[in-house]
Amino acid sequence: MVYYCCTSMPEPAQPVSNIPANFGLSNQTIIPPEVPAEMPKKEKSVRIPPYLIVIAVVYILVLYGFFGYVLLKKNNLKNSNANTTTAQPSTSPALPQILEQAKTSSASSRGFSDVELSKLPLIDLTTNWIDWYEPETQPQYMNMVVPKDLIQKVSVYKIGAFYYLAPSYWYGDGDISTQFGTTSRLFPDKDFNEKRERILTFFSDKSPREALVVGAQFFPWIREHAKELGVGDAILPVSSVATVSAITSHLVTYSSIEYDTYELLGVIFCDADKHLQDRQWQTMQLEVRLSREKRSYGEQLINAFIDQYDLKNK
Repeated sequence: MVYYCCTSMPEPAQPVSNIPANFGLSNQTIIPPEVPAEMPKKEKSVRIPPYLIVIAVVYILVLYGFFGYVLLKKNNLKNSNANTTTAQPSTSPALPQILEQAKTSSASSRGFSDVELSKLPLIDLTTNWIDWYEPETQPQYMNMVVPKDLIQKVSVYKIGAFYYLAPSYWYGDGDISTQFGTTSRLFPDKDFNEKRERILTFFSDKSPREALVVGAQFFPWIREHAKELGVGDAILPVSSVATVSAITSHLVTYSSIEYDTYELLGVIFCDADKHLQDRQWQTMQLEVRLSREKRSYGEQLINAFIDQYDLKNK
């Protein structure tokens, strides 16, 4: 016999509705997994060869030693100059350091760019100066190329075979000697006062002993070879002028203040070192003393003398 049990059937499932859009999602921000950072690549190391390091160290040491030597030498030079500056006045004047400059053209080599041939009064110093001013005396003239600035200020003075420019119509005398040289003196008036304004000249013939004696006051070479030249017993003290400047190895200019009122300007030429074998050396000198306010005029006379005998190029 079969028994049937009556049981109620389950209700059919209802369709799901109104499912939240964020169902199953969290309100937290989702962080993506970290990507492991790429390890930095190691740079290739540069290896310096040991011998290059040694060379660099040696170079630095040498450079340091060189600059140390230069600084030490510079300090010694400063100390030497300081000692020279504080030397006692009794110290003998020093001869000029001869530094020969490059030679230039002789035409107006001292800066006279404006020259002309001019007819100038000629005064012969071998005659009595009184005769220069006698009314009946026929004046003499000489044509000479001179700077235009000097044409109205100068006369030509003659002593033996030598000529030079000096202030117009000064008084003077001269002496000619083959042994002691040719000399002259000029003064602005008849007093012939050696302590006032004046002009002196010295010219030697070629080879006289006196040329070396005079030149030795300014040229170191003559003093160093005095015995060899035969003038060791006649050398005079170095000229006690304030400043000395060597233009060339054979030409020197100098200057000094005298009697607090006058300025002495001079130039001397001597070429003894070029004539040691033939002994045909020569010395020429012009010395001008004028009041200090006339310095420019004195320099013009010195420069005209240098140009006239082309002394820069001898």
